Amino acid sequence: MLTTPYSSRYNPVWEILKKDNTVAIAAMPQLHKRVIKAVLKRKNLDIAFKFSQAELGYRCKIEYQITGNTIIFSLKRKLRLSAL
Repeated sequence: MLTTPYSSRYNPVWEILKKDNTVAIAAMPQLHKRVIKAVLKRKNLDIAFKFSQAELGYRCKIEYQITGNTIIFSLKRKLRLSAL
């Protein structure tokens, strides 16, 4: 796992999401908005990942589904039209 100078508590979630394309987290419903925002921020700050996916012709998007106390994140890769 790569470490950054500033590592947040949500960075391990993002690293697992990059590797496995899906991750589930249990959190209190009051914290769901914060957790979702933090994971999206980790993705946006990972410039190296963005560039590596762009070179392969992909654009990545995080989708999430809330079920009770569980948030299920999934990383969707879409092929860019310019890559065709």
